Amino acid sequence: MRYTAASRSKRATVPAARRGSVAPNAITERRVAVAASSVRVASELPSLLILGIDPGSRHTGWGILRWQGDDQRLVADGRLSAPTGLALAARLAGLAREIDGLVERFGPDAAAVETPYYGMNPRSLIVLAQARGAILAALASRGLPVLEYSPAEVKTAIAGNGRAEKTEVARMVRRLLRLGEEERAADTTDAIAIALCCARRFKMDHLRAGV
Repeated sequence: MRYTAASRSKRATVPAARRGSVAPNAITERRVAVAASSVRVASELPSLLILGIDPGSRHTGWGILRWQGDDQRLVADGRLSAPTGLALAARLAGLAREIDGLVERFGPDAAAVETPYYGMNPRSLIVLAQARGAILAALASRGLPVLEYSPAEVKTAIAGNGRAEKTEVARMVRRLLRLGEEERAADTTDAIAIALCCARRFKMDHLRAGV
């Protein structure tokens, strides 16, 4: 929560002091104290660098988001693609190396990874699980905290609807991060949305904890 000019300049009409009533100066001082507390809370929230990942065996989207309270900014994003014809084991090894390289390059504080959508066919689910395993192992080898979110959780956090279409989520990501109309691969946009979901959940956790 931020201390805005409107809150700072707002004045309430207070009737003349009566026996047992609170003096106008006391009300003003209380408002100033509350406003100062709000500013202090915003400044004390940590600045976090979050790596969002949308896993895939052939294409994996990623996005780096810097977050502090209401300030959220996309630092970098991209897509990892395996060469065609590469054996599964080699693809997974390459994916793990690429993820390790992202952590080395950007030094994120945490990673957010999307969980599988269990409505997919069993073969695709197995392949996706293998890719997720390579990703999680690479993140864990760096000692990076990993948070996992379901597709419905991400959609709810970004679009307010757990059944939102991908196009609606992509539109909200561009709007929330002021990205303009630049086209991105769906994997990349999903990864940015996952990082943004992580940031919003982290903020809510802090608010519930009374930070």
